[in-house]
Amino acid sequence: MNSGNYFSPYPFSILKNTSTVGMPAFERVPLFTPAYQHDPLGVSVADLDGDGKLDLLIANGDGANFGFRTTCRNTGTGNSISFEIKETALPKIIHTGMAGDIDGDGKPDMIVSYAYDSAVGVARNTSTPGNISFADDFRYQSRLSTFGLNAVDLDGDGKQDLVASGYNALGFSVLLNRGGERPSITAVGPTSFCRGDSVLLVSSLPYSNQWYENAVVIPGANNDSLMVRNGGSYTVATHTSAPSDSLLVVAHPVPDKPSISWSATDGLVSSAGIGNQWYTDSPTTAISGAIEHIYKPATEGYYLVRVTQDGCVSPFSDHYHYLFSGPTGTTSNGNPVKVTPNPTMDFITVTIQADTADIYTAQLYYLSGRLVLTVSQIVSGDRIDLSRLPAGMYVLKVTGSSGRWKSMVSVIKR
Repeated sequence: MNSGNYFSPYPFSILKNTSTVGMPAFERVPLFTPAYQHDPLGVSVADLDGDGKLDLLIANGDGANFGFRTTCRNTGTGNSISFEIKETALPKIIHTGMAGDIDGDGKPDMIVSYAYDSAVGVARNTSTPGNISFADDFRYQSRLSTFGLNAVDLDGDGKQDLVASGYNALGFSVLLNRGGERPSITAVGPTSFCRGDSVLLVSSLPYSNQWYENAVVIPGANNDSLMVRNGGSYTVATHTSAPSDSLLVVAHPVPDKPSISWSATDGLVSSAGIGNQWYTDSPTTAISGAIEHIYKPATEGYYLVRVTQDGCVSPFSDHYHYLFSGPTGTTSNGNPVKVTPNPTMDFITVTIQADTADIYTAQLYYLSGRLVLTVSQIVSGDRIDLSRLPAGMYVLKVTGSSGRWKSMVSVIKR
């Protein structure tokens, strides 16, 4: 078999041996009819499908963005020569190609060098007798633009290594075949984290990896690293190796946003049973030692709580406006505000005994801190209508306009 120049009408032919004793003779048999339409760069003769007949594997570099693989399955019988031809587009431009058993399964794989990529590719032979097929190719860095390829066992381990020669006397590169070597996994960062975070897993083998999550193939995960955001058991393997030891990744859930309720006996109550931290607002400041699910404030103000579990922190709760330290009856000793009658069915009379010229405002709150009504510019002896409010306990807050004076008292509506 001989190969012609690029885009020659007859780049390939087979010279059939028709010699007799003492008289060499050959008959030219054209391989392609009509003329071959590709740019042949490398031709290999090998039994590609394992049927005992020698086939042809041709690497073509035509096209501005891709190449072609041409397989010629030998269908000849007796003295006749014939081939079944199949062409497959390759994803990149190539410089050369050849056949060689890289994965050690006894089938010649296709090896190509990529133009402009400083890499070689290996397409695994997946053929069966009578059917020639190749899997998608795997890329390996060769450190130089390769124009010549050879496959040979350089280190005596029984596996074919690759020697890639560079263009224009740029030297050569040796790629040792590490097929069958069992990879290991290294985690770049903690393998226990909060949902929304991630960890980078790295294989000890730079090429031909396949990653698994809980023993299930992760589609498209064929690089030497994998960014993991989900918890699970992760392994990696090559097409010729057993899987690595598993690496467990734990993604802890972030606690839900807590809520605050009021208890007459316990004070502020978090919806989370554990992991609480209480805060005051304006500015938001953690309250030292306030880590239980209940908290009794000493002063009026706005309070928040946040939950931490397994190192994961929840959003802050909504603000809770704490008004007083608990029901104390109609008035407490020295309280300048008195409410009568208390309990009441409808109206209350507010008596203010304060030595101040302030203008007063009365605000009525539910125990949860939600404002019910506001009465502005009240004076001592004014009445407030509560008849439309549901029965329950409320807090009446009377404030002077200057901000220097305020008082609170509990009110019971029947």
